Amino acid sequence: MPTMSTAISVTAGRLPADLAAIPAADIALLGGGRVAEVDCGEGATTLAVALAYPEALVDGFEPDPDALAAARARARTARVTGRVSFRPVDAASARPADLPAYDVVIAPVHRRDVAERLVGQGGIILLRDDHTEVRAA
Repeated sequence: MPTMSTAISVTAGRLPADLAAIPAADIALLGGGRVAEVDCGEGATTLAVALAYPEALVDGFEPDPDALAAARARARTARVTGRVSFRPVDAASARPADLPAYDVVIAPVHRRDVAERLVGQGGIILLRDDHTEVRAA
């Protein structure tokens, strides 16, 4: 997997615009690629990406059942449930063989190891700090 060293600082609402600035990610998602967000919480970033890329398939991983319920409700409100799913697991325990290879993985910095297991060949990993800073890895 190629590495990118450029740091990208964003707020949660800016992530789709910053993804568009990474040509490999933008092309993959415009073409119906797959995105995973590790520790997605209530799904704000997951849904922002899904709305910005209507052809993309987006999975959010979240072990907290309350946050997961809120994320699913938000997805229903946004009418994206057919291509956005929220998985009730800690992504660290997910077996890559049971999941698709993702074109883009968004994860907290401390979960980089999980992102590296989920990303497909040539995929992009975006690492976030405090849900406000994202850097391409």
